[in-house]
Amino acid sequence: MTSKCLSKPAAAVAALLLLCGLARAQEARDVEITEGALNISFTPPPGCNTLPEKTLAEASGGRPVKYGCVTPGGGTSVFVLLSESDGGRRAFSDFERGFKEGVKQDDPAVRFKRGVLSLNGAKWVTLRYTQGKGGEAVANSVYMIDWAGYIVVFDFVAPASKYESSRAALEESMKSVGLSISVIAPAPQPDAPQGKKKN
Repeated sequence: MTSKCLSKPAAAVAALLLLCGLARAQEARDVEITEGALNISFTPPPGCNTLPEKTLAEASGGRPVKYGCVTPGGGTSVFVLLSESDGGRRAFSDFERGFKEGVKQDDPAVRFKRGVLSLNGAKWVTLRYTQGKGGEAVANSVYMIDWAGYIVVFDFVAPASKYESSRAALEESMKSVGLSISVIAPAPQPDAPQGKKKN
């Protein structure tokens, strides 16, 4: 499965938040996201206000964005995407390639810095890149992993001019990410017929 670029809607969401005066939204703390058996928890950066679901849906343009928050005035934002996966290497490779292609559609000059990072016992692929030029430049730190039947993506976005001052808070937020699986076992039936014992 492939992914379209998130950065364009991320910038649109940030603009919507500031233009529509939604900075009064509740500050995000200890976010929990559940999809099927997958559970994600993390602590957004300080001052990052959760976007209302309707605003997020309108700005994400049909992309599988499950959560978003924006820091009013600072322009820093965090977005979480989920995409179903069969768990194979090819599925992840296709997704990563599609993600990069989506970014390059908006800015063909983008150069990606790829890495692998271990966080809380899980290995994440990281993509760092900057889109745009001058005062319009936006820095992205993307973390992605194929886990429990989903490709999980965290996209931390900040104006390039403010990225270094925001970096510590963004990295601290990423370090807080926890992934778990819910296993629901059927309860034993007390009135279920018992098999006959052999002598």
